[in-house]
Amino acid sequence: MKKQELENLRESIRQEAETVRKKAYESGLCAVCESSIPSQRRSRGSYTCSQVHAFQFFAEHDYSQNSPILREKKRELREQQPKKERNPWTKQKAAKEYLCTFCSLSIQAGEEYDKYTRLPSLDEFFEDSPYESLPYHVSCMEFYSAVFQSAGFDEGLDDKEITLLFRAVSQMEGIGVSETREKARKGELGHLYTNGTEIAGLMDEIEKQDTLEFGESLGRP
Repeated sequence: MKKQELENLRESIRQEAETVRKKAYESGLCAVCESSIPSQRRSRGSYTCSQVHAFQFFAEHDYSQNSPILREKKRELREQQPKKERNPWTKQKAAKEYLCTFCSLSIQAGEEYDKYTRLPSLDEFFEDSPYESLPYHVSCMEFYSAVFQSAGFDEGLDDKEITLLFRAVSQMEGIGVSETREKARKGELGHLYTNGTEIAGLMDEIEKQDTLEFGESLGRP
């Protein structure tokens, strides 16, 4: 539709130029200033009184690809087009080996994974790391998202908080942190998807205990 609108404008300029030129030929009056066209120029089929006005006429009725009028119209049409909302999340097939941002385990080449890209106006850390991409196992992202939502977290977890999350889940499952990360990668923690509140509470307890133990190590009462 936009292309047709541009072509309609081009045709309108062309037709107007033809009409004005025909009138100038028939009347003998310059197509720009309407003064008499010198007989010598008229005998050559000119429709303007001078070469200067010939250039001016061409500029005012230019319908070529380089026409300023058409370029301005293209710009207006581009601005009218609704801007597509970019989604920072995409599914990709790994071109090489990556490390999952969540579990820190390998994403193998050829494996489908979830990719998050820091985009302007969508990511608060864009200025620090513009267009940085973060890879996640699909299963890890499912677990992370489910726990995130059920816990009612306001914002994403940083590296320290993700570590606390794995320690909390490890305690709940009675297994080591390494095994917990492996289970997340394999998608074997689905039974905890709705246990976000419990996991978040245990994360707070672990963090408080860490702070207490650190204080004791420094000899603080």
